[in-house]
Amino acid sequence: MSTEQQEKQKVKHWIKEHIQDRWDIVFIIALLIGIGIRLYYLNINTAVWWDEGEYLATASHWAFNIPYGVNYHRGILFPFLGAIFLKLRLGEAAIRFFLVFLPSIGSLILTYFLGKKMYNKAVGSIATLIMSTSWVNLFWTARVATDFLGLFFGLATFYYFWTGYVEQKDTKKLIFMGIAAALGFLTRPANLLIPVILGIFLLITEHFKFLKEKRLWYMGIAAIITSLPYLIWNIISFGSPIAFTQGYDAGIVSQSSFAWQNLPWIYQYLGTIGFVFFIIGLITLANFFLGLDLIIKKKEHKLNADLLTVLSIVLILAFFIFYIRSTEDRWLLPLSPFIFLLVGKGANAILEQVKKIKPILIFAGIMGILVIGIYMNAQTADTLIQNKKDSYLQVKLGAEWMKANSNPGDTLLSISTPQTLYYSQRTVLSYSEIKDQQEFITFLQKTKPKYLTISIFEPHPQWIYQFVANRTDLVTPIQGYFMDQAQTKPMLIVYKINT
Repeated sequence: MSTEQQEKQKVKHWIKEHIQDRWDIVFIIALLIGIGIRLYYLNINTAVWWDEGEYLATASHWAFNIPYGVNYHRGILFPFLGAIFLKLRLGEAAIRFFLVFLPSIGSLILTYFLGKKMYNKAVGSIATLIMSTSWVNLFWTARVATDFLGLFFGLATFYYFWTGYVEQKDTKKLIFMGIAAALGFLTRPANLLIPVILGIFLLITEHFKFLKEKRLWYMGIAAIITSLPYLIWNIISFGSPIAFTQGYDAGIVSQSSFAWQNLPWIYQYLGTIGFVFFIIGLITLANFFLGLDLIIKKKEHKLNADLLTVLSIVLILAFFIFYIRSTEDRWLLPLSPFIFLLVGKGANAILEQVKKIKPILIFAGIMGILVIGIYMNAQTADTLIQNKKDSYLQVKLGAEWMKANSNPGDTLLSISTPQTLYYSQRTVLSYSEIKDQQEFITFLQKTKPKYLTISIFEPHPQWIYQFVANRTDLVTPIQGYFMDQAQTKPMLIVYKINT
């Protein structure tokens, strides 16, 4: 047998060993679709938004020592890694690829393996297929944000918990779980909710017996060691190891009521077809609810997967409804794998009921319906991405113009502070807290900025418009960006400061 024939035999053997049924093929197709679509949208956006700007401004601050007030609410890992890429001159493209794109793909893979372990290949494959084209997932994969790095570490925490504790006691996997949980927390502080979910799961299934499990203590030690540098940095920078919690209480009190508007996000994540299968998935939980007392009495372990799924959905929703009391679509991304698993569970339940009736045709029919649903989801994503891809472009263009027409030591004034700093690589100060024109004049004399920008993109103090109209001795319009060719509707104006 020739070398070429031997290689072909090896490939065939690998395929036979790893692709054993139709669900392996569904998973591979879902993964390839997910990779292809994400690559297509990877660099479609022409400018970053405020939150993206904060991560990139913080990364620029650490990489190039540009003055910037780091937001203590934000996780530290994403901008820290971003600073390394910027320092190595790899730029925003590397940040997008390594910190957003790859974690997004990793989340698809982990969704499959978590679903496969908790339920079966069918549930994992269908969940991955839906996740690969979810409009929320696609839209935010195109943005420079922490969501998918946090989601990846969160799913890794769930996966290592399930395989390293629920299935079998594996010290190595539990240590990996602790590291993953800590890295998720360092990426997004809200990831602390995951250990809470797992702790409640253990309380229900083992009562307090798990506290005697040494492997879990090793997991906790690994998590603490991984988190310790961040906690020390918090003390040095902000005076408290839990500085990231500051300000949330005031925000919660300001909310007038509980955020029940979070519940419809489940439907909006899935669309009509996906939501129908989700409801069927909920119906399959009947045995779980009827057998809940057996789970608590530790007499039924087959329902543990349903318990973890229900706990994850209920507690994540409760966190945003009763604690945060507000939301954005992306904040509920940690919820998405579990609602997608329920969709997969619903679809699989139908297949199991009718598998004796022309199984291939039934399989093709169910998958065809799901494909219509995910196509509609992908269309929603494309519409949103295309409509938003050029938003804040004028802030970027204005910042780049000021960079080209200034020196590194110059100071700029802008309400879009983080984006302007990132694109200009200059010190940028906000004037949003200044009360009136006289205070602003004093501020100008003290800071001696070179340029000032006014735009439609953030709320501006009303006095600034009168100031630039009346004090032409102090400010001169020098560059503008408009929404019409006649240049009658300005989007951003750059003023030169004459001090």
